[in-house]
Amino acid sequence: MKTQVFVLVPYEIPPAEIGEFETLLLEQHRFEPDDPNSRGHYDYLVGALEKSFNDPAAEGRLPPKVRRSFAGSICERSNLPADLVPGALVTPDGEWHELGDCGWKLVDEPSGKNDSALASWKKRYRELIAAHQNCWVLEVWAHS
Repeated sequence: MKTQVFVLVPYEIPPAEIGEFETLLLEQHRFEPDDPNSRGHYDYLVGALEKSFNDPAAEGRLPPKVRRSFAGSICERSNLPADLVPGALVTPDGEWHELGDCGWKLVDEPSGKNDSALASWKKRYRELIAAHQNCWVLEVWAHS
């Protein structure tokens, strides 16, 4: 399964170091598929299935090399499209929050329980985003 993940990177992180900080936040949640004791939320990142952001001002603040890496996949928190709700969100403290935390299960799809879980996740996601005003938002896609 592929999941759209938003990663919040504080503005205090220099633009040239955004990629390193993103990796630091994400790697702690990666699991090794060949290790039965490995725990995490994804086994590898996939290429951009979508580029959901269009924030030329944010991209313009990045050094050229970083800009190429994140084109269409980065925006300022204040420019985040209100209708976008990813499957997971990683906050600057490194915590992974996801739809499954609210009770959604793929095996139950479709169901009223999943509809309720999705509504709960959207509310929780919006609370988390509101609590992190001064951040870049990066979009990645993870396989699990």
